[in-house]
Amino acid sequence: MASFLKCICLASALLVLRAAAEVEQPPSGSTISYSVKLGSDGECLAEVNAAREAAKLSKLQQPGGSEGAKRLPGVEPVTPWEPLCKELIPPAQGTPANAKSGNEFNSGTYAYIALNSATPNCSAAVDHWKAAYKNFSGVPPAYKDNTTLYSKQDNISFVALYNPSKDATADCRVVTCTETTTPQSPGQEGSGTQRHGYALLCMTTPDILKENESAPFTQDQWNAISRSITGSASVAVPSLVALAAASLSIAFL
Repeated sequence: MASFLKCICLASALLVLRAAAEVEQPPSGSTISYSVKLGSDGECLAEVNAAREAAKLSKLQQPGGSEGAKRLPGVEPVTPWEPLCKELIPPAQGTPANAKSGNEFNSGTYAYIALNSATPNCSAAVDHWKAAYKNFSGVPPAYKDNTTLYSKQDNISFVALYNPSKDATADCRVVTCTETTTPQSPGQEGSGTQRHGYALLCMTTPDILKENESAPFTQDQWNAISRSITGSASVAVPSLVALAAASLSIAFL
């Protein structure tokens, strides 16, 4: 899970710098707080599983309410969600409300995409995750072997989409973040202003990256994934030694 939060924090920092001039500054002395609402279970899971079945992978199963370790954390307290909310809603100046400790994100490999509303275009979301295929030159490496590659959330989302683990699960829901800015200065009235941000978040388990010492896919699995995306299997480039050996064999025929 640390990799997901790290990507969110890095993206959030860039987003804040890029959007700072566009954000209306709240009144001096205002307090900013966040709240989170989670949508229905299994959002876009049908489209996710269609992509997986095309790659000869089993369907991801929706974890039940009693399987807390396989589900997204609750919305109270909001602390674990704040990095995501701050990416979706670039923060302006203000004083954050006092944070409360509580539920954290559980171990898993996460697929994530920001949305324009609480109604996702599931096909577009899955296509976006699949598009990260171009970032891999072959079988994706183990996390420990190329942390730079996995510093990009799209690459993690791709691996999450095709999590090949036996009995893998996915808790996919739309996340709605609400930022409330409440004026604190004397003479300012009103209940505060609100801004909203939306994302589709799929938590897949088990964690196929951080808790796995080996590459997330076998060559056969990668070939099937490649074929489902490009129409052909990923072909390994023959080595110079192999080419030389083949040339010698032909020469002696």
